[in-house]
Amino acid sequence: MRQVASVMVALAAILVLSSMIPLSDATDSYDSPNGTYEYSKHGSGSDTNPYWSEILSFSCSGDVVFLQSSLEGYGVTTVTSLSGCEAGTVVVPRTVTSVADGALDDSSVERMVFLGDRPDMDIPGDVDVVVLEGTSGWDPSQETISLSEYRGEGTSFTYYVLDGYAYVYGALDSREIVVPDEDPEGHPFAGVDSEAFRDGDVTSVVLGANVVSIGTRAFYGCESLETVVMGGGVRDIRDEAFRYCINLEDVDLDGVRTIGFEAFRDCRSFTSIEIPDSVTGLGGGAFYICRSATSLELGDGVDTVPERAFGYCSSLESVDMTGMKIIGESAFISCTSLRSVILDLGTESIGDSAFSGCTYLASVELGDSLVSLGGQAFSECRMLTSLIFPETLESIGDKAFFHCNGLTDLYFEGDMPDTSGDMLFGTTGVTVHVYDTYSGSWERFDGDVVVEKAPVPDDEGLPVTAILVMIVAILAVAVCIVYKVRR
Repeated sequence: MRQVASVMVALAAILVLSSMIPLSDATDSYDSPNGTYEYSKHGSGSDTNPYWSEILSFSCSGDVVFLQSSLEGYGVTTVTSLSGCEAGTVVVPRTVTSVADGALDDSSVERMVFLGDRPDMDIPGDVDVVVLEGTSGWDPSQETISLSEYRGEGTSFTYYVLDGYAYVYGALDSREIVVPDEDPEGHPFAGVDSEAFRDGDVTSVVLGANVVSIGTRAFYGCESLETVVMGGGVRDIRDEAFRYCINLEDVDLDGVRTIGFEAFRDCRSFTSIEIPDSVTGLGGGAFYICRSATSLELGDGVDTVPERAFGYCSSLESVDMTGMKIIGESAFISCTSLRSVILDLGTESIGDSAFSGCTYLASVELGDSLVSLGGQAFSECRMLTSLIFPETLESIGDKAFFHCNGLTDLYFEGDMPDTSGDMLFGTTGVTVHVYDTYSGSWERFDGDVVVEKAPVPDDEGLPVTAILVMIVAILAVAVCIVYKVRR
């Protein structure tokens, strides 16, 4: 018994220690509207060791660039390097607690603006450093920008001015936020800062016409937020900007160009999702767990549904993905009310688990250009009875039809795609139909195969028709010539 107890204690110690080991294994890359970040992830997600990330490089350009306060869900606390940054000014968010020596090597940064308390850092001698008034840890002689209060009829918030533009910084005592076009001194309000109202009790937001961007996690966790009016000027909605705004109702996104990673995740009161043609960038998990949305409209500006974009939107009933070339990993995972899906004729790829858990999905039109189908792409689609795959299909991932209990027939119009032996793992009684012209490639398939005669292509009759048309045209010309000669 003592030995067993010792083993249990040792295991417990290992678990505790493992929770303290950061997940800093690989370097990740993330494309933002300002440029490409290279970063690493850390933490275990526990209360004592939360997730965090460090910036390893940032390929960007522009006069003023705002660093994100989180990267794909990992809060940015450390700037190790801004190598590749060609911006003149970099604005550092309030979340950053450490800036490494030499962070600005191989960059063009001439000025750093800090919006939070002083991080652990040595201030570079050849770079201008500006800090926000009221933040702590800085030398009293340090150059500052003022933190001002805006108070209008029924609204209040703090803001700062940088290079002639005003940015909303945070809350005061108002639950209704109305951002005007300009501050009292005539500075246009250009954006809402990262983390500005995070976990606050804001109930409504109206943005002025000059507001161009909504920062990372600006309204994250604002559970009381019900309405947002964009004002027509917003172009960029950054990562997790409205994540977990569980009472936020539908938002008019007209004019928006980019919607960041998990920007509207857990907005459970959305009844419809309308992505206008103006949107050209859609982040992963953008509308993840918007479980009350019954309809989805995808504009012409995007051709890819990113990973988890509409996962767990459990009230969606049908999806028309005209114009979409790529359906990403878990794009519609567990959309349990989804009954029909129409893919574009040009759809080339369906990612792993794209429709996994869509238990009521009964009808799928795959188009004529599909090249790859990911692993478990249709797993747990129990109402699906048949699928027709085009001649272009080259590969099918593992367990693509796992537990598709209602599946009876798969029709393939071309050669057997590259697939492992467990394509139908977990599903029995499925008949595979192939054309005789491709039957040789299916000899290695271990399952029920029915060989059918390939249909005669419609275009085989075209040459005869063309010849007849040419004959008629020649005869008509000949008649005209004879008629003119006789005259």
